[in-house]
Amino acid sequence: MRAELGITDQQSAAVESVWQQSLPHLRDLRRQVDDMDNTVSQMIRDAVDEPTIVAELDRVESTRSELNKGRTLMLYRMNRVLTADQRTKLKALWEREHSSDRRRP
Repeated sequence: MRAELGITDQQSAAVESVWQQSLPHLRDLRRQVDDMDNTVSQMIRDAVDEPTIVAELDRVESTRSELNKGRTLMLYRMNRVLTADQRTKLKALWEREHSSDRRRP
């Protein structure tokens, strides 16, 4: 894919740097969301009162939002490393690779 997009060694290193800087925090947030989802499931099984569930859901969704924002920001930073032409080629490649997913029922 690097060759197809014409990504330089410098660009590759920059993308890798963004990935390495982002990954630990994103993994931590993913674990937190998973743990909180399990907590909510247990609270539902235990028939905890609704206000307590709502408060926990607020915490879960706030953390999930932080995770999604972090992931999007990481992708944005990676995208900024590429030239306009490389971004166009990447989009076409992604669409080609995922076009079969859209045809499946």
